[in-house]
Amino acid sequence: MTNLITLQTIFIKDDVSIRLNKLDNHLKQIQCLLLDSNNNDVVKSLITETMYFIEWIAPDIEFNYAFELANSEVWNME
Repeated sequence: MTNLITLQTIFIKDDVSIRLNKLDNHLKQIQCLLLDSNNNDVVKSLITETMYFIEWIAPDIEFNYAFELANSEVWNME
């Protein structure tokens, strides 16, 4: 939990554009790692972290964008 608080503290200090860029980089990394099933644990970890990123970005962007981001098809993990 302490690592999560530390990550949040560092993450929210950045400008929104930098945070969105980090989110984009995470999504690209997930996309690449999904090609190999040996990376499942790493992918799950990145997805969890990315979901936190979205949660921490949402208050600082327009409602419509935050809603769209939170409801993105990326999170349909069924």
